[in-house]
Amino acid sequence: MLRYNQFGASTGGAIKKDKTFFFGLYEGFRQHSGLVYTTTVPTALEQSGDFSQTRAASGDLRTIFDPLTTQRVGNAYIRTPFAGNVVPATRIDPWRRNWANISGPAPNTQGAVFTNVNNFGTSAVQTTNQDTYTAKIDHHFSANHRLSGSYNYMQPSLSFWDPFGNKTTQADSGAEGAERSQAVNLDDSWVINPKTILDLRAGFLRFRDERIPASLGTDLTQFGFSKSYNDAVQWRVVPNIHVGGISDVNASTGSTIYGIQNNYSFAGSLNLVRGTHNIKIGALYRVLQLNRTQSNTPSGDFTFNAGFTQADPPHSVAHVGRTACLFSSGLPGQWLDAGGCAACAPEQVRRLVYPGRLESEPEAHP
Repeated sequence: MLRYNQFGASTGGAIKKDKTFFFGLYEGFRQHSGLVYTTTVPTALEQSGDFSQTRAASGDLRTIFDPLTTQRVGNAYIRTPFAGNVVPATRIDPWRRNWANISGPAPNTQGAVFTNVNNFGTSAVQTTNQDTYTAKIDHHFSANHRLSGSYNYMQPSLSFWDPFGNKTTQADSGAEGAERSQAVNLDDSWVINPKTILDLRAGFLRFRDERIPASLGTDLTQFGFSKSYNDAVQWRVVPNIHVGGISDVNASTGSTIYGIQNNYSFAGSLNLVRGTHNIKIGALYRVLQLNRTQSNTPSGDFTFNAGFTQADPPHSVAHVGRTACLFSSGLPGQWLDAGGCAACAPEQVRRLVYPGRLESEPEAHP
């Protein structure tokens, strides 16, 4: 489903007859996109550590092996299966129990036969809004002297999409974002005499870029992290959890952006006609400022695979091992920091530009 509305209005006229004029414009649009999301989540049995009903597409039971029973026999490793394909309650880490309470929904459909793949589906509406305002004033001091100024404001925004209802999103397009740009321009044009023209311009542009996760401010101790870790993370969000075979707990939710860019410019040009020559003199002064800070995965990035619960760790075998078992039981996984930072220092860049020009062209005569 897509619903799109675009609208606007404009006005203009004279403030002072033959001297001062104004113009104003507003444009806006509202877009509502219907989104359908289908994925795979752990079943209630798997959440409790019971994999007695976890099967491959063929219907064969996916045998779960105990990583603590690993033994080397010749050039291979062997492990003993969990009794009944169930991880004992004493082996389930407390952090996993805490996580299960808030990590995501339960299945709401059967999914594929045997495997339960795509056992969760939902829909939502994501809104995209944009507002643009433009104002302009022109003033004529005389027939040879004109001053004009304009202001432009534009603000697009993208609403947050939360298919799991836990302040996470599974795709970059689901993260909330807001931008805002403002521009001011002044232009003074003066024909001093038929052989001398002066033009002065000044401008300012500011661009603001923000992406703020819905889970910003999350207390990480509720997941089982230590208080010292929680206190060390500057921007606390729901951690990234990647589990093979089921949906990520979140993907881009932790990507936080605060950015402001400023652009100041002052320019002038003088056009002189002297004899048979047309002389042009110009100068530009510009200041570019970039103030930006971004964190991708400040609370950590955790990946779980089936290696710890398959019969022979280095060699994957069909119908053996289960990634969801590793995650559901709280058995070891891999922690990756994918470019995130616990305390991100803002980036500040400033650049000055001073170009100038001098040109002399002979006038063409018939």
